[in-house]
Amino acid sequence: MSTATSNTQTQTPFFLLSNISNYVTVKLDHTNYLMWKFQITGILDAYSLLDHLEDPTFCPPKFVLETQEVNPLHLQWKARDKTLFSLLSSTLSPSAISLVMGQTTASGIWKVILNRYTSISRSSVVNLKRELNSIKKNSDSVTQYLQKIKEARDKLVSVGVFIDDEEILHIVLQGLPSEFHSFTSTMLTKNEAVQFEELHTLMKTEEDLLKSAVDNSKEIAHMAMVANKNSQPSFNSPSNAQFHGNRGRGRNQNFHNRGRGNGGRFQQGNFNTRGGTQGIFSAGNSFPNFSPNSQNPQSWNQSPSSRPICQICYKPSHTAIDCYQHMNFAYQGRHPQAKLAAMATAAPPDSNQTTWISDTGAIDHFTPDLHNIPDNQAYTDSQLVSVGNGNQLPISHIGNSQLKTSAYLFNLRKVLHVPSMKSNLLSVHRFCRDNHCSFSFNASRFQIRDCHTGKPLYNGLSKDGLYPIHGLSLPSLKSRFSPASNHSSTVAQSFFSAPRVSYTACRPDACSKVSEASLWHMRLGHPQTPPTHPSCPNTPSSILGPVPTSTSPHSPLPSSPLLHPHILPLGPIPLLPEPSPLAEPLSAPPSTIQPDSLDNPLSPRPLSPSSSSLPISAAPVHPSPALPISAAPVHPSPALPSHPMQTRSKSGIVKKKVLATSTTINYLQTEPPTYKIASQIPEWRAAMASEIDALQRQHTWSLIPPSNDQNLVGCRWVYKIKRHTDGSVSRYKARLVAKGFHQKAGVDFDETFSPVVKPPTVRIILSLAAQNHWPLRQLDVSNAFFHGFLKENVYMAQPLGFVDSVQPSHVCKLHKSLYGLKQAPRAWFERFTSHLLTLGFTASLADASLFVLHTGSTIVYLLLYVDNIIITGNNSAAVSDIISQLSTTFELKDLGPLRYFLGLQIKYKKVGLFVHQQKYLTDLLHKFHMSDCKTAPTPIATTTPLSTDSDDALSDPTPFCSLVGALQYATFTRPDITFAVNRVCQFMHKPSNAHFVAAKRILRYLKGSLHKGVLFQPGPLALTAFTNADWAGDPSDRRSTSGVVVFLGHNPITWLAKKQHTVSRSSTEAEYRSLATGAAELAWLRQVLCDLKLYLPSAPLIWCDNTSALALASNPVFHGHTKHIEVDYHFVREKVVRGDLLLQFISTHDQLADIFTKALPSTRFHQLCSKLMVCSTDHQFEGG
Repeated sequence: MSTATSNTQTQTPFFLLSNISNYVTVKLDHTNYLMWKFQITGILDAYSLLDHLEDPTFCPPKFVLETQEVNPLHLQWKARDKTLFSLLSSTLSPSAISLVMGQTTASGIWKVILNRYTSISRSSVVNLKRELNSIKKNSDSVTQYLQKIKEARDKLVSVGVFIDDEEILHIVLQGLPSEFHSFTSTMLTKNEAVQFEELHTLMKTEEDLLKSAVDNSKEIAHMAMVANKNSQPSFNSPSNAQFHGNRGRGRNQNFHNRGRGNGGRFQQGNFNTRGGTQGIFSAGNSFPNFSPNSQNPQSWNQSPSSRPICQICYKPSHTAIDCYQHMNFAYQGRHPQAKLAAMATAAPPDSNQTTWISDTGAIDHFTPDLHNIPDNQAYTDSQLVSVGNGNQLPISHIGNSQLKTSAYLFNLRKVLHVPSMKSNLLSVHRFCRDNHCSFSFNASRFQIRDCHTGKPLYNGLSKDGLYPIHGLSLPSLKSRFSPASNHSSTVAQSFFSAPRVSYTACRPDACSKVSEASLWHMRLGHPQTPPTHPSCPNTPSSILGPVPTSTSPHSPLPSSPLLHPHILPLGPIPLLPEPSPLAEPLSAPPSTIQPDSLDNPLSPRPLSPSSSSLPISAAPVHPSPALPISAAPVHPSPALPSHPMQTRSKSGIVKKKVLATSTTINYLQTEPPTYKIASQIPEWRAAMASEIDALQRQHTWSLIPPSNDQNLVGCRWVYKIKRHTDGSVSRYKARLVAKGFHQKAGVDFDETFSPVVKPPTVRIILSLAAQNHWPLRQLDVSNAFFHGFLKENVYMAQPLGFVDSVQPSHVCKLHKSLYGLKQAPRAWFERFTSHLLTLGFTASLADASLFVLHTGSTIVYLLLYVDNIIITGNNSAAVSDIISQLSTTFELKDLGPLRYFLGLQIKYKKVGLFVHQQKYLTDLLHKFHMSDCKTAPTPIATTTPLSTDSDDALSDPTPFCSLVGALQYATFTRPDITFAVNRVCQFMHKPSNAHFVAAKRILRYLKGSLHKGVLFQPGPLALTAFTNADWAGDPSDRRSTSGVVVFLGHNPITWLAKKQHTVSRSSTEAEYRSLATGAAELAWLRQVLCDLKLYLPSAPLIWCDNTSALALASNPVFHGHTKHIEVDYHFVREKVVRGDLLLQFISTHDQLADIFTKALPSTRFHQLCSKLMVCSTDHQFEGG
């Protein structure tokens, strides 16, 4: 048995050797390593030969030691190895064979090949990633495009870089052209992940659909999906089919096609179609010889069992009117049509031609009755209206009209006359646009509202699934007064000729409803009442209706804006009630429309009683050769008021308008802007008096006579309301501020610089307090600047409201500083620090605002930020004693334990101190009106990097600069936004709208992460830093970005994202510059700890993910490629040689500084955030 097995193992390589060309189809070279390895490893693994190459066994000895005979195992191993040696060699190209020359075993060839081609791939990871992200589809097919992406992905996988399916999906979608826009949108909204193979199938289907749409689409200028006797399908069956109109937007019984979705199969029974038709086909069990008029190249099956074929998607069982892609112009490969009517009505819902059916799918109004377009002209264009099955209907006329309803006149612009249609179709879109109104529908009724006022203009009921509007079609307002109008030229002439006669114009179906005079007023837009005259005179008529008569042939016509055709109302005109002609004969005094009534034609309004543009008199009717005579003359009657409406003005009622008082400002809840307002409120007067008393106690100034050599500085009052944490008022604060901008350099001020504490110093003190469980005390100096002594002579005017009554012309010579003076902060700092030195404190060399008291075993640390003080130490009694000594010299307020400091909120937990800025960020969101904004997952987008090439610069960059400055302070406790803030700060000189949007995205991210902050907890006394760089990451200038974060124990105490000043020629240079930045930061932190009398047990450690940078810093290697970073090289190298720094390698996956160098995907970003910050959901705001 063993012999047979060994023979099989020996014969297998020979079998493969003879057939290797059938299994491995490529020769290995530098371009096809992945394909070659895939083929060769598959076949070798199938025959259990791969272990011989990857995990080779030692060659057995040639001779057996006991008998000195030839070892058969040695012969078998040798034959197996040489056969594999030949097999591998036969699959290599000449260039690859030259690499393995000199190898004697098959495993040696295998190792050389792996090391050679894998090492090359590892050194070009950046190029491979760039190649993967730059692949575009262009004119390639989907298969070719995805194959390129898969090949690039496989190359990365071979060197250990894994690209997941989600990232591949974004790369694929990024490279698609605009034709795949809908597909891209669909894929981006999917919640579940899409596998690469599934993505290929979906894209292939989309490509086929697009190709089919392009091949079969036809451009049609006009499209109206209507069904009439000429476009209905013909049934050559004995029974006649019946088709009943209904609106197809609901869900009914039987068979439906809802809206524009799928369905609508031609089956026996009922079905609903889109656009207002519901059909009931009553035939036999089948539809034989169905032959619609279509140009579809596919022929209909003439057999009795055939089903209709759609002319859009070419699928059976439905027609174009019911197709799911019915309104999808992108699928059909064409643009939306200029003229589109989606309503289909085979028969009118009733016989009244003044009924218009609302249609949301129509682009223009359509009517089969020319009487509905009194102001019309012949349609000279050759364009036709196309129906759903391909038929084209002619357009005969086009014109404007008006629709008179029970209360309003609506404009109908560009109404098309299509004689073949059966109903009047009203385009909802054009109707809303021309009348500035909106539609709302439900199952039983609909309503038209004015867009500006929200006032209802028309209420209607649903009928048979349709939404009809009932009214009377009238000529457009312009045509009534245009002498050039075809239908009104005769009437226009009669306006200026005498004698005039009365005449009527109405259709037979309207004569019984509208009286002669009412119709005339109605068409002119005058106020109306429902007519009471039972009938219209049976006389010849003109198109515009009756003309009032006059006694004098030379009676002038009053001027009226309505006589000018360019003054037209653009919105619906309301119709108000007026007396009937029987109650008020045509004898009213002349009146005209006032010009003010048409100043704002966009919104409907009632017409005044003086809106009649034509004179009306009581003269008898005279015949005219041009116009027919009315049947009965009009008798004179006394003059009556033009309108019966009783108004306040007619009744002599005059009511004075009372202005609203809701805008009155309560200055007990809002700071008054001026002294004049504050002086009238007792609380603010008391606050100002208290401020003056404090200044006098401090002997801030003395009054002296004025002189010409004095530079007089003004002053003003500034008011502030101090509040409790619940928002209630704590006290009213009035501050006297000097107008420092009146000062002159060299005259009344010299040096103005005053140091402030650095943020890392504050974090170090908080970290030490959390580590040693020391109490933190907060102090506030009242009127801090008043304690600073002035070295210069400064003269100020006496404060407003507190001018000395005895010496009103004197000026104040300042002995101590005031708020607003340029040297005030410096004077206060010098006064306070000099006093601290007398108490035994020493100033830090690294931070001038940090003071240390070290007496025996007692250690006290004091931080000063203007007038805010933090003090902590290992001896609570010593801390209290120092506070008492300071209180004797300065007016101090002991605020107790540190809770709120410079916008920082400190919350004490069992594990340490949680520091956050939730109140500051909440106020910032409120300031920029983003309290209710939608949150963002990351502070900066990974796509579309910001650049300076934008043309849409902000007209006022002040809001942008204010926001960016506020965000910079937010980085005090938010390292997660450091890179994003640094990025938007680079565009302060010329911000654009895109930059403002990027800054607001940071606010959107903060809105969803207000609960985040930094936790300071006990840990070892050790400094650890992480440094990283994004080489050439800025596309505008190709400069790199350095990122550094330093930990003291477990607590992050400093972090930064900084753009490098010069362009780095290699990634090693960029990483080394970042390494030098981290080394400088650590050197400064060591100096701070040294000033705090703390000494590290070990040298600080820097973690870097670039092996070349580590080698350059740790080894005495210096060559021409690094001469341009010689200073950084010597700086870091010196620290390493002296043992002040330790350098270690870290993988990119674990590099925390990665978050400070580039925009990261959401998953990676939150992974790094979790290592820098913690969350808390129950913060309590503390006011300051």
